[in-house]
Amino acid sequence: MKRISLIALLNLSLISVSIAQNQTVTMSEMGRLTGGSYTPFEYRRIVDQTKLTPDQAYYTPDWKAGTILLANNQALAVPAMRFNMAMRLVEVQDPSAEGGIRVVPPASVRGFILGAAGQNGQIFEVQSYRSATYSGKNYFESLNQGPVRLFLLHEVVERPAARNEALGVETRAAQYLRSTQPYVLRAGQERVEPLSLTKKAVLRLFNEKAPQMEAYASQNNLSYEQLPHIAKMMEHYKTLNN
Repeated sequence: MKRISLIALLNLSLISVSIAQNQTVTMSEMGRLTGGSYTPFEYRRIVDQTKLTPDQAYYTPDWKAGTILLANNQALAVPAMRFNMAMRLVEVQDPSAEGGIRVVPPASVRGFILGAAGQNGQIFEVQSYRSATYSGKNYFESLNQGPVRLFLLHEVVERPAARNEALGVETRAAQYLRSTQPYVLRAGQERVEPLSLTKKAVLRLFNEKAPQMEAYASQNNLSYEQLPHIAKMMEHYKTLNN
């Protein structure tokens, strides 16, 4: 059975993250993209089993232009892609592929950008993490750069069905809900960690600079419960470490 790969996408335009010019991606580099991919049959079977609507399964159900960030600091521009949160995969439209879709697992790339080349798109980076239900790699939305980085994990979580055991009946069907949770990555860490939106948890990120950061937050009326405010704190913390 033919295994899904992105080799056929070599005919699409290749752009550098830092230099807007055509470059060459080697076959070995493209080979990494196929690691852990599903066969078309396996992929379709899993999609069918989830029984999720596009609004439930995808970050945005509509196909959008974007860029796949390769492991060698190059990038592959694609005309139509979308992020399957439920399966932790990026889907890329390709008429030459069986079923018209190729998938990109997080273990094989650095991430992706949602948005046409030249636009300020949303950046997603591959990060390792561990939760109560999963341990491995996933795509995280990147909100900043610096010694303390802020990410968002977008995923689909299952709310189990409720039953009345005495009557032997189901009182509420299982539900699949979208979830967005903040994570942080500090310099030297190998995986992102969940962030509690409390003053204590946020200030702990800044180590010995915590008193200065507390004063900065107070002077600027910043909330420890609002992500844009926390991102602003992280930007200020970066200036203290330059």
